[in-house]
Amino acid sequence: MNMGKKISTRIFMFGYDFTKTGLYCVKADKKVFDEFRFYKDKWIDDWPEEILFVFDGQEGEDFLIGGLHWKLVSEGVRQVCIQNDILGVQFLPVKVKYNQTSEYIGPYWTINVYQSVKSLNWESIRNLDIFRISTMLYFSARIKILLEQANVIKGVSFTPVADRVLGSST
Repeated sequence: MNMGKKISTRIFMFGYDFTKTGLYCVKADKKVFDEFRFYKDKWIDDWPEEILFVFDGQEGEDFLIGGLHWKLVSEGVRQVCIQNDILGVQFLPVKVKYNQTSEYIGPYWTINVYQSVKSLNWESIRNLDIFRISTMLYFSARIKILLEQANVIKGVSFTPVADRVLGSST
């Protein structure tokens, strides 16, 4: 029983939905890009062209795993963020090929979340829609609702963060 443990609806930890069979990466050509740059809290200006991921499985995912440090999103996810002025995230183009047909699918983008905080407390995150703590991604309730309304949530899971972790909201 979960007595006394209030679950927040303010912040959600980003994860992948492994309960469904979706696309999975079988090969990648990352053009020697240093993927640890995704954790430097900086805009990436020198993005290499033609980074390629090859996937198998069932098409139609909005969120893909391109590797440990590579979080890929559909054009629909990108448009929701752009149209709603979501700050702190950069969308970098990648090519995605479907292994079974050798056809390109998408467009897809890898995300560079350059907004990070040192700790998960309400004072440091109250005005952020997307941010990182180290390698973990978090979304606000606002962005979760926007993605759900646009029906671009295939392949993602949102784990609520308990209020006790965030501290006071006043």
